[in-house]
Amino acid sequence: MERPKPGASGPLLPEIEGLRALAVLSVLLYHAHLGFSGGYVGVDVFFVVSGFLITGLLQREFAGTGRISLREFYARRARRLLPAATLVLVVTLVLSNWLLDPIRSHRNAVDTIFAAGFVANFRFAATGADYFQQALSPSTLQHWWSLAVEEQFYLVWPGLLAGVWALVARGRRPWAARASALALVGLLGAVSFVVSWRLTGSNPSWGYFATWSRIWELSVGAGIAFVWSFRERIGPALPRALLGWAGLLLIAYAALRFDGRTAFPGTAAWVPVAGTVLVLGSIGTRAGPGALLSVRPMQWVGGRSYGLYLWHWPLLVLLEARVTSPGPWARIGALAAATLAAAASYRFVENPVRHRPSLVRSPWRSVSLGITLSGLAVAAGAVGLRVSDSVGDETGYVAPALTTVPVPAAPATVPTSTSAGGATSPGAATLPTTTEATTTTTLAPRDELERRVREELQPFIEASSRNDLMPDNLRPPLREIPEDKTLLFSNGCMAKFSALDNPTCEFGDTAGSTTIVLFGDSHVAQWFPGLDTAGERNNWKILALTKMGCPSAEITVGRYDGSAYTACNTWRKATIRRIVESKPALVVLTNFRYSGVDGRIPMDIWKRGLRRTVAQLVDAGLKVLLLSDSPSTWEEQSVCIARHRKSLSRCNVPRNEARRPAYIEVDRVVAEEFGAMAYEVTDWMCTSVCPAVIGDVAVYLDRNHITNTYGEFLSPYLELVVRAALAGA
Repeated sequence: MERPKPGASGPLLPEIEGLRALAVLSVLLYHAHLGFSGGYVGVDVFFVVSGFLITGLLQREFAGTGRISLREFYARRARRLLPAATLVLVVTLVLSNWLLDPIRSHRNAVDTIFAAGFVANFRFAATGADYFQQALSPSTLQHWWSLAVEEQFYLVWPGLLAGVWALVARGRRPWAARASALALVGLLGAVSFVVSWRLTGSNPSWGYFATWSRIWELSVGAGIAFVWSFRERIGPALPRALLGWAGLLLIAYAALRFDGRTAFPGTAAWVPVAGTVLVLGSIGTRAGPGALLSVRPMQWVGGRSYGLYLWHWPLLVLLEARVTSPGPWARIGALAAATLAAAASYRFVENPVRHRPSLVRSPWRSVSLGITLSGLAVAAGAVGLRVSDSVGDETGYVAPALTTVPVPAAPATVPTSTSAGGATSPGAATLPTTTEATTTTTLAPRDELERRVREELQPFIEASSRNDLMPDNLRPPLREIPEDKTLLFSNGCMAKFSALDNPTCEFGDTAGSTTIVLFGDSHVAQWFPGLDTAGERNNWKILALTKMGCPSAEITVGRYDGSAYTACNTWRKATIRRIVESKPALVVLTNFRYSGVDGRIPMDIWKRGLRRTVAQLVDAGLKVLLLSDSPSTWEEQSVCIARHRKSLSRCNVPRNEARRPAYIEVDRVVAEEFGAMAYEVTDWMCTSVCPAVIGDVAVYLDRNHITNTYGEFLSPYLELVVRAALAGA
């Protein structure tokens, strides 16, 4: 985003400043949800413009001196970028620790360290590719990814260009230097575009954030710089002016018509990239869009576009964190505050440092300043980690351990008397522990399950829902809740988005003669801990056949980017065939992914899809258990717990808002039609409300998946459901 100076660096181009204003305004309006559903393409405009400006600067330097001074180049980058960047990082860190809960402030401190090293794009690519972190609240520094991409490119590009010119162009005519440079950017751009196109389909997070997916856009700008001097030979001014307006329309079209469902960058990124190229080609024509881009307000915004980009996102995220559903005027206010902050940092930080004579005269001094500022930001992030770690989580309340009595191997025996442990605070209770029975009654698994839920689990959940203190003995510990996932999510047994089959993943008693299959998306996989334990007790072999975001119902769903999840259809068809061939004793289904390419799937279509799947399994002579989906919550529960450590009941979600009654009814109707079994699990987590913590255990690792710890606790209840299904009850 470096701005060329008059003289040695080339002419000042008002159209460039206006393009940067257009780019940053589209990004700001998009992030503030003020229209511009595709405003994220402003970053692509920045990439092309940056490649054009920086490469033009390097080309002019080589033409004038016969060499490229890497020391001078990085000195300029340090003076231009790092003072404002460090200021924003430190201020954002302080505000985050003040305004956010300990969980998010801790994450923000980690993000600060990545951002300070300009590798934040890898952090956010990995986070976005993590199935469970996709739904986390956004980082206050997520916009730093584009700065990281640029700086990683410029860490390599000047030296690579200088090396090619030294080998090919020295002592030859200028055309040799230009031809070799064009060949280089063409090769880099072509390889990067193919990688971007493939990753956009197979791994959208890495396709969006990875440097190698974005190099082609910077390369396009670099290529324009190499042919810049020939632009007037391409054709008359009027056609170029008209093409410039067409380019502006392409950028506007992408900003207004693209949205979160657009597979991006992929081939779609060519729309804003081509638009930017056409606008650049029109520079200097009287009838082109330069007149619009050169107006004073656009010049003012363009000059402060770097600061606007840095400041706006943290302020918007902090606003969302502190105000429930902020309205348009609140978001406009955040942008106004960002504008004031950008103007102040431009006046008092960016320009004074960039033009300070002592730094301009000494490249080493400039580079040293940059290293010092980066180190300061890293140190601030480390301090932020310590501060967020040291926030007092203790409430003085120790909850009774959440334990249940295993299901007897023989038919269930019901004790006529129980004893309960005492609670250590008002409103707490423990699950009953059985004493020696004097009188027993044999119950069927379904009846025994209902008794245990009614007499053991429900009273305990009710007591927990009234407790306002986060237990000091919380399991898992507060900051480890988001990582308390079932083994299937880390051992490769759950098929990723692009995978078309599963490895052989057998658990429980792998030598057992009774096979039980878990089939569906992550919401059936969350029952694995309890079923694995039950399998070991009952000599059941547990076969896990699960795939990220892919329901067992035979229907096309949408991915998180809105595209059709065709790999899910292929995987499901092959998996049903595999299940039928393996002839298990029981197939357990649970589904969460109910969204299609164009939004929520209509209930009748969902029902038909579920019927098709169940019919195939039942027609093959298999027993089927339809477990209802677990209740969902409003927000990431670890964040809610952290925010309300002494008012925990504020994290309770009303039962009627947490459960999905329409889908539960579909499960019941389909099961009844095909002689399968349907069971609703809501009572395992809720009474009239669904608490975030039951006993000493956190229930959810995010908004809707239960923790591995709670899943293990539910093993006896799940075992009874499976026994009932096996018995055909």
